[in-house]
Formats: sequence, C-alpha cells, structure tokens
Amino acid sequence: MPKALLVYPSAMSEIPHSLAMISAIFREHGYDVKIEESTFKHPLENDYFMRVAREYRPDIVGISMLTMQILKVYDLVKQLKSEGFFVIAGGTHVTTCDREAVEAGVDIVVKGEGEVTLREILQGKELHNILGITYRDKKTGEIVQTYSRPRITDVSTLPD
Repeated sequence: MPKALLVYPSAMSEIPHSLAMISAIFREHGYDVKIEESTFKHPLENDYFMRVAREYRPDIVGISMLTMQILKVYDLVKQLKSEGFFVIAGGTHVTTCDREAVEAGVDIVVKGEGEVTLREILQGKELHNILGITYRDKKTGEIVQTYSRPRITDVSTLPD
C-alpha cells in the first residue's frame, strides 16, 4: 500500500479542515496516511518531522506552507529532498510564491484549493494537463506553471 505523510509545520490551535480533506483524498486512492501537525501546545521541529519520514518511508510527503515560517519549512524540504522524498506542497504561501517553492526543492506545488488537483495527480494524469500546479519539467529543467484551476462550486464533490 502506498503511503503519504502530511505535515503541517506551522503551529496552530487545531487541525485545519483542509488537511483532513487532503488526507481523505489520499485514502480514496488507496494510500495509508500519517498526519503530523505542530500545535501551540505541542510545537514540533524539523528534526521530528525528518525522524517520522525516515521511519514511515512515505511515497509522498505533503507539506502545508504558510509565510510566517517559510524559511523553516524550506529547510525541511531541503532535508527531505536530500534523502530522496517526493514533496508536494500547498498552502497560502506557495499559492502566490509557487516558483520560489519549486526553486527551493518542492516537486509539485498545488495552488489554491487542492482537492481536485490532488485527485488528478494521484490518478497519474500528465502534469502539463493538470490545472493549478507548478513543477520543474524533468526533460528541460524549466519551471512550468499551468493555468489556474477554477474554485470548487459543487461541494458534493469533496470527501465526506
């Protein structure tokens, strides 16, 4: 069974709804999912996230990126990439600074609402045909930004 590790490294008071939605989409596609989130009561550092990644050995590491801790998170991406992990990032920072995130080592940036986009990635759709992502083309080395994905209007398409 493929595995996904979802990391929310910015301290918060409760698990974000978006993280639960993304987890459900991974599960729809047969993934075992582990979620690690930093909270105000129990803040976690990059060393902890790396230890979990090494032990769990996920096929994909999904990271939510907020501007207030972006340098710390880019350091985590660098560490993950140095050990061969595949990293997908989403969140408010990378939605507007997508090229920066790819330059920092992220494999795929999901911009805006990620539910439909993640489904297409997990279904194996060719990246250049997926709306709302930024990635580095493996052949040319160029950073590719696809057209924006329209906002979700039918919430019944979202996981329960």
